[in-house]
Amino acid sequence: MNEIAIFEPMMGIQPGSISAHPTIPNQFIMTDYFSPGLIEFDVVETSDGLEMRRIARDGWVYLPAPSTDKVRIFPEIMPGSDAKRVQSVSYGPSDSILVVRNGELDRIWMLLPTGEETTRWRLADRPIRLTGGDNTAYIESIAYSEARSAQLIVVRSRQNGTDAFVECYSNESAYIHVYIGTISYAPKTPWLYGLGNRNQNLYYVTGPENGIAVTRGIYCDRELVTPGVTGHGIAFMDDAALIPSYGFNVGDFGQPGAIVRVPWHMIGDTDPSDV
Repeated sequence: MNEIAIFEPMMGIQPGSISAHPTIPNQFIMTDYFSPGLIEFDVVETSDGLEMRRIARDGWVYLPAPSTDKVRIFPEIMPGSDAKRVQSVSYGPSDSILVVRNGELDRIWMLLPTGEETTRWRLADRPIRLTGGDNTAYIESIAYSEARSAQLIVVRSRQNGTDAFVECYSNESAYIHVYIGTISYAPKTPWLYGLGNRNQNLYYVTGPENGIAVTRGIYCDRELVTPGVTGHGIAFMDDAALIPSYGFNVGDFGQPGAIVRVPWHMIGDTDPSDV
């Protein structure tokens, strides 16, 4: 598959942030914004092309141990209609999942595996706190990688038309991440949701919203590498990028959600088998 292709239409949901499993090839977790919930899935190649095979769809989690009560993601109510929507997700350390809800400034929720089939995640006993950064701007996207010196990358926006910006954090402890710097070479635009990490490089994808201040597409740092692609997340297979896309500005009800596959040769100049 050497062309850009929409390979999995998903009627009725708004897919958003996506993260690739750090050790299991072609396994991903993605936000279902309106549910709110998470969808974990494999991507497999069939005779008809690529296919998404769902592992689980989770909207309920256990409260911190030893409780057996369950809550929707997320447990606390915040002002505003978007309080309980899932904004961003990333695979985290030790088989955990890191999740941000809409409207968050300084907290990331950690979900721990339960080993169960029905309720697969439990909230950690407290959220991760981000300290030292600009906690007056909203968290839009996160990406965690133990291979980087700055394990946690955070895209923030003031949602007032000014440019989004990207911060780096390092683990001080399991529940405290300390600001260590701001990345100056990210695309300069107010709407920057998609954030992915590959081979120590950071990739971004611009959203479909109005008011994008740069050419829409996929960026490596501030360099446009694939024009014309929009979405709210980006993660990588061995030979391609996967970008959840939802065209909510189109028509009365938007367009159905989909995953867009962009082959690696349209993104990078290095063959993925060589890195």
